[in-house]
Parts: sequence; structure tokens; C-alpha cells
Amino acid sequence: MVTKKILIIDDDEQVGKLMVNILTKEGYLPVHVDRGEMGIRATKKNQPDMILLDVNMPEMDGFEVAKRLHDSAETRDIPFIFLTGADDPDDRLRGFLLHATDYIIKPFHIREVVTRVRSLFQRINDKLLLTSVINKAAAGIWVFDEELKTHFFNREMTRITGYEQEDIPDSLAWLKKVIGYADWQDRVSINHWLKTLTPGIIHQITVKSGEKVKVNFLAYAIETDKKYIMINCLPVAPEKN
Repeated sequence: MVTKKILIIDDDEQVGKLMVNILTKEGYLPVHVDRGEMGIRATKKNQPDMILLDVNMPEMDGFEVAKRLHDSAETRDIPFIFLTGADDPDDRLRGFLLHATDYIIKPFHIREVVTRVRSLFQRINDKLLLTSVINKAAAGIWVFDEELKTHFFNREMTRITGYEQEDIPDSLAWLKKVIGYADWQDRVSINHWLKTLTPGIIHQITVKSGEKVKVNFLAYAIETDKKYIMINCLPVAPEKN
């Protein structure tokens, strides 16, 4: 099993040393830097599996570090947890908008950090396992949430439509293009469409090449910590002459 690398970006030397000591005992490979710019360089060089990022630092705060990491293709997918001394709802919102995975308020008990780190790695492993299973499915599978953000778009869905997950930043716009319902305005339109997805009804979609393809769609609701919609897509075999 590969040992997970954790980068700690925090200007408090005592906090950094304490977390390095504890996380090392827990079997991780932690590295501590005390400046945001150093953290960005260390992230690009070492590609850690997770970052613990302090918000309040001199020269460059954690928000700016998070923004720069997310703006770079080589670092945007690395999960990070914000560490902050202020339990400010606006700061939390700003952090989550910058794609923070979690938030820990200082002063914290070190065991809380270890628990959050373990939990995040478990969620990452679960997601990787689910992605592997979905990619082996014979049907096209597309999973999105209530905000219409795409979470999974498997290989078979790519084969059917010609699109990659990265091609779908806006699920509503993509559906309007593929399904052809130009008058759709919001999630209400999609919810109405989802109710029509019953077995036996054939839909004609426009794939990336411009070709028209007939498919069957089925929709399923997935309830976890939030609500997701899973769309199954199966091409309809052409009729034999």
C-alpha cells in the first residue's frame, strides 16, 4: 500500500511540527512549509495526496493559495482542508467556493485532524472504487447533483455521445444541445424531463459528431449526504431491413 503524502501549509511552526509528528506516527508522509508561495511550489514539485492549508498567513493567505492551486491543471484535483482560527460563515462559504473539501477551526484537538484526514482519504478511495465500477458498466452512466454539476460520466457514455466529462461544465446547456429542448430554462425543466424517462420510450440525441442516435434513458435518484441523479443510457439497435 502506497503511503499517502500530506502537505501542511501553516505559518505557525509549533502547529506544523505537531502535525508532522502525529501524522508520521499515523503512517502518513507529512511535510510542513510556513509560507503560501512555498506551499504552491512544494505542491507542484511533490504532488501531495492532500493539503492542510492555514487561512491566515502573511504575504499570501490560504484563500489565494487555494485559488492558485485550483487555477493550475496540475494541482486543481488535489483535495485540501482549510485550517482557520475564525469560525466565520463568510470565510467558510469562500473556502467551499474555492473547492475546499473540509474546514477545521483552530484551536483544534490533533485527533480531530487525524480523524478528518482519515475520513477524507476514505471518501477518496470510495469515489475511486465507484468510478472503476461505473467505467466497467455496459451502459452509459451519467451522475449529476441538484446543482447540475456532473460527478461521473463513464467511458461508455463517452463512447455513445462522443463527449468527455470535461466537456460538460453546464449540465443544462449540454442537455439542451444533446436532447434538443432549446426552451429549457432551469432545473425545473430537467426534473420534468426526468419524469418522462420510462422503459421503452426511445429518445433521439445529437452526439458530438452531429450524428443522430436513438437511445433509451432511465433515471435513478441517489440519496447520500446530498441528492444525486444517475442517468443510464443504452443505444437502440438499428432496425433490420
